[in-house]
Formats: sequence, C-alpha cells, structure tokens
Amino acid sequence: MLNDNQQAIVAGRSIGEVLKRFNNKIKDPR
Repeated sequence: MLNDNQQAIVAGRSIGEVLKRFNNKIKDPR
C-alpha cells in the first residue's frame, strides 16, 4: 500500500510538471 501511494505521488508530480510546461508553452509560444 505504501509503495503504491509513493508511485501515485511520483506520477502526480511528473504530471504536474508536464502541465506546467504545457501552460508555459501556451502563454509564451515560440
């Protein structure tokens, strides 16, 4: 259970990073 929770946290963090980069691209496209 602990292991699954840690994996979920890591996945959520990576998804958050991708979303942040995606939002930055939309705000400042080059």
